[in-house]
Amino acid sequence: MSNHRHTLLWASLLMLGTAQAATTVTLRPDSTGTSNGDAFVTTGSASTDLSGNNYGAAGALAVSAALSSGTFASLLRFEVSSVKSTFDSTYGVGGWSIDSVGLQLTTTTTMNPIFNASQAGTFDVKWIPSDSWVEGSGNPMTPGTTGVKWTDFAGLSSGAEAQGAFTVANVGDGVTATYTLTPSSSLLYDILSGSPVSLTMTADALDNAVAVLFNSRNFGTSARRPGLIITASAAVAAPEPSRALLLMTGLVCTLRRRRIRSIL
Repeated sequence: MSNHRHTLLWASLLMLGTAQAATTVTLRPDSTGTSNGDAFVTTGSASTDLSGNNYGAAGALAVSAALSSGTFASLLRFEVSSVKSTFDSTYGVGGWSIDSVGLQLTTTTTMNPIFNASQAGTFDVKWIPSDSWVEGSGNPMTPGTTGVKWTDFAGLSSGAEAQGAFTVANVGDGVTATYTLTPSSSLLYDILSGSPVSLTMTADALDNAVAVLFNSRNFGTSARRPGLIITASAAVAAPEPSRALLLMTGLVCTLRRRRIRSIL
């Protein structure tokens, strides 16, 4: 092997040696506790006003365009303080950056007439600044009056920031998919600071037919509950030449000197 190839090989190995593996944490809250939460809200149909009802204890989260049974939207709140603690322990306080954020959801079906018939389509995920909304204990059979309702939704959505638009192609029961968000600076700040993360799911403005149900945190099987999946790695150092880059430069200079000597 030539000296030049030796140099490139050693430089590559040095660069690999400085890399640190990424760490992934998945939050999948159950129905206990108030720091986490999820709920759907709805207008109800033209003949049945459901805008003042709470459905926080339902087993499903609904997203729907304005169809015969009404418009549906859902909210989710994740307590991320444990995520910050994990990354701080792994990389040191302030020593990590976020690589990706994903929202994992599992579709479900229901015969309850409150919902629109399931239909594939596109939904939007947005970050909202308010984390103080109350999940509530209502469900489709016995709606509540305490907790988040459709009449609260517009106010809660003020200042919302888009995290992506996603297509659900299969609305059958038990289909799990992870939707990779394009996190806004506010969402990243919440994770970096360990603050709660609140998200909304609504029908995309360009889709007037989507209607989909997802399992809520009340669902019995943990793996099918909503999950927030966060991956982080060591923060990139300040723009100084890295040790590996300095060594590589030195090796290249040494090789050049050797070649000059051989010519002379």
